[in-house]
Amino acid sequence: MLDDEGVFALNQPREAVCVLVEVMPPDEINTEIALRLNRAESPAMQAWLVEAAE
Repeated sequence: MLDDEGVFALNQPREAVCVLVEVMPPDEINTEIALRLNRAESPAMQAWLVEAAE
């Protein structure tokens, strides 16, 4: 919905932003949530997935 409203176009391309909502303490569901909120192939999401796997 935020993509459709153009929120990301104001400051930076959507592909450069990774939107996250996380459960604490960290849980595997955080990755599932991130994948629902972002395109898996976007550079920002790919960078987050690499960092999350550490």
